[in-house]
Order: sequence, then structure tokens, then C-alpha cells
Amino acid sequence: MDPDPKSGVVLVCLALVVALVPASAVGVGAGAGAGAAVGIGAGSVEAQVANAAITNVTASPNSPVPGETVRFTATIENFQRSNDTFVVEAAALRTGPGSNFNEFARIQDPGRIPPGASLRIPLIQSFGTTGTKDLRVVVFGRTVGGERVQLTYPVTVRVTDEDPRVAVDIAEPIEGVESNATVTVANGLDRDLRNVEVTLSGDVTVERPRQVRSTLATGETASFPFGAVPEGSGETGVTATVEYTLAGGPTRSVSTTKTVRTAGLDDRVALTTNVTGRRVVVTATNLGNVEAENLLVVGNATNATVGQAVVGTLGPDESSTVSLPVRDLDGPVTVEIRADYEVGDETVTTPVERVTLRSTPGRVELTGLDVQPEAGHLVVTGSASNVGLSPVDSVVVRVVESEGVTPVSPNREYFVGTIPASDFVSFDVTARVDANVSEIPLRVTYLSDGQRRVEEVSAPYRDATVETPDRPGGGSGDAGGGGILLPAAVGVVVVLAVGILVFVGWRNRRVGD
Repeated sequence: MDPDPKSGVVLVCLALVVALVPASAVGVGAGAGAGAAVGIGAGSVEAQVANAAITNVTASPNSPVPGETVRFTATIENFQRSNDTFVVEAAALRTGPGSNFNEFARIQDPGRIPPGASLRIPLIQSFGTTGTKDLRVVVFGRTVGGERVQLTYPVTVRVTDEDPRVAVDIAEPIEGVESNATVTVANGLDRDLRNVEVTLSGDVTVERPRQVRSTLATGETASFPFGAVPEGSGETGVTATVEYTLAGGPTRSVSTTKTVRTAGLDDRVALTTNVTGRRVVVTATNLGNVEAENLLVVGNATNATVGQAVVGTLGPDESSTVSLPVRDLDGPVTVEIRADYEVGDETVTTPVERVTLRSTPGRVELTGLDVQPEAGHLVVTGSASNVGLSPVDSVVVRVVESEGVTPVSPNREYFVGTIPASDFVSFDVTARVDANVSEIPLRVTYLSDGQRRVEEVSAPYRDATVETPDRPGGGSGDAGGGGILLPAAVGVVVVLAVGILVFVGWRNRRVGD
């Protein structure tokens, strides 16, 4: 059965009336406005209003370099006052307003956000050129009820060509000599450097030209030491290259070159010598501009044994004095002195210096002898003098027992000990002598160059108590007895005689009176 044309007209008119009548006139439920329920006839449809926004977008790193991956993180929040879940259908990173449209990155269906919750969405992109990049993050979403929403948030990043700072330094370079070179790397970027590789090159020879470090943290400074040998004098160029990898991107490198003035090699060491006894005193002076390492002073002679002395390292303008003993001399000896030392990998020998030593061993002479009487004996004093050029040891001075001379206590002999070259030690010995003795024999024994030597000398003696034609002042038998008592006896006799004469004269005068 066909529908009634009049009924169709009525339905169309009714639909137009419903569409034109405001919702508030038809009937509003408990909550009018966003999220309010609108009822028409027996059925109803819920109209929901979205309450979501992009609250923040961060870029890491915020100052990327060309080719480095940048991670944009957009935070989308569905506010607590919202009455419906917000469905995020897509998020995109696009050019900013006013630029030629371009979409760099997009992510589909990242998730749903209940009321009072948020969602973080990552977008990854890198840039091939430097400069400021004005961008925007666009989010496409809807409510469960069906309302579609588009959210937009501007973001700006600055793509730079920044590198860590690199400095190279080389200390007082000398041609052909290893110098200390240091490469300093300062990471001023806002992220760590990984797989840091430092290389030193240029007009130098480097034994270990490459050094590696796994990580150099942001804000950290590191030093890399090298040993560099300049290949020539004059201007020398030294280049430091640092290669590194960023966490989110490419491997990069940065180089710096420093030009330094390299001095020519001067490796002069001069020797001066002086003879003291049986030693050669040598002074080594570094007149050059480079260290003399492992310096050894050596002496050599055909008819003597000469020692050697180690100096070690002698820096520029430094001096060191050593002494070389000379033994087993046989007559005059010519000693050749030289020094061997190292400069880098080469051994250098100084010109030979020659000095002459003469065989003058230590020898003892008794000097300044004097004889004085003392309570029952005579005391012989003097000096044991070393007139040689080497010390003498175990020196003993004693009175030699002979006809009319007898060693007596307290010093029959005197132990002098050691006498250095050109020095002396005083001594005293005691003896008793007969009246006819005119000298007291002495004997000195000692060791010189390991050999025992004996010297004999006589100390002259004059007894002042007896006058004879042969020996003025000759004494009676014992220098400690009669020679001393006789003058006293004569004196007593003279005093008695004078006393008697005075007494006799006085008595005769009284008798005459």
C-alpha cells in the first residue's frame, strides 16, 4: 500500500520545527551546557564537549647539531573537569605558521586519556642544516561521544654547529728531542660525548698518536698527554683532532692547530778538572738546551787505576761535581777524563780532558822537636807531619832504646793515628838518658798506600849542668838524677860558706870591743 502523500508532508514539517526550536525550549536536563543531555520525544542523544589541551612540548637536545636526532615530547592532558575520555587519534610535528607546509613526523593512535590524566607522545626528527626551526605539534582527537578536536602547540629549536673546545700545547720544543704535548678537551655541550678519540699530528713524530676515552660528560674537561718529537727547527705546526659521537646522532670531529717555535738542538756538556791528592775532581756543566740523561764521568790511565762517577740527569744550565779516585800510581800518571750521556735515543761523548798526577805518597817527618826535663826524666815533644799527597794511617812515634837512652813511662811510645795529606799531629814521648848522651833517637812507623814505612830521627839533647871542652854543658850520668841535683848542692855549699864568714866577722868585732 503506498504511503499517504499528506502524511509525508506532515513528517517533513515536524522535522523542520524540531530543528528550528532551541534546545532549551524543548527541554534541558539537570546539567545544561557542555556535557548536558538533550531529549527529543521518547529517545535521547548525549552531546559531549572536549576539555583537553597540549600543556607542554620539550626538545632533547634543545640545541642539536645537523644530523643529530631530536626527541620532541608532547604532553596532552584531559582535565579533571572533563566528563569524557579523550581519544588521541594522531600527533604530528609540522612546520610553523607562515612557512611552507611540511610534516616531519607523525604517530597514529597513541592512546586514550581519561579525565584527570595525561599522555606523553614522542616525535623523532633530525635536521640537516643549522638555524632556528619554528615548529608546531598538532594533535588530532575526539571524545568517546564523537566530538572531534584539533590541538596545536608551538615549539622552537635552534640547530647549531657547536663542538667541544679543543686546545693543544707543547712545552719548549727542541728539534729531534721529545717534548711534552697536551691536548685539552672541554665539553661545553648539554650532553655527553661518547667514544672520544684524540689524535695528534703535524710536523712532529708521535709514538702513540691516538688516545681514546669512552665518555666525556657534559661540563667535564679532560687532558690527553702525548710525547712529540719536532722534525725540524723553526716554526712547527701541531694539530689535535677530536672525534666523538653524540648520544642521539652522528659521529663528529673538530680540529685545532697550534704553531710553535722549535729551537735547534744544542747538547753541549763541558768538563773542568782539578787534582786533589790522589783524586781528580770533575765538574760537569750542561751548556746546552736539552737534558743530558744517564751522564757518567769516566777516567782512564795506562799506569794507574781510575774510578768513575754517575751524575744521572743534568738539566740545562745545571752543574754537578764528582770525585774520581786514582790508585796504583807508578810514577807520573796522565789521566784522561770524559763524560758519556744520552740525548733522546743517541749517546754523546764529551771531548777528553787530560790531567797529570805525580806519585807522591803520604810520608811522615818529625818536625819541631824539643827536649825538656821533667821530674826524673826528659820529655821529647814535636809534630808528626805528613808531607805527602795522600793520608797516612797507624802512625806511632816511640823512643828507641840505645846506649845511654832508655824509654820510660808515661810515654815510651805515642799513637798518633791518621794524618791527612799536608797535615800534622802533635806528640810527646819520655826517656831517661846518661850524662854522655847528646841526642835521643826516635822512630816513627806508619802505613802509606797500604805499605808499612819506618822513619828514624834523633832529637838533639844538651845537658846544661856540666861544662867540658868536648861538650859544653855536659852532664853527669843520669839526666834525671845527678845532672839536676849537682847545681843545687853547689848552691847550698856557697850559702853555708858565706854564712860562716859573716858569723866569724861579727864575733871578732865583739871580741875587739
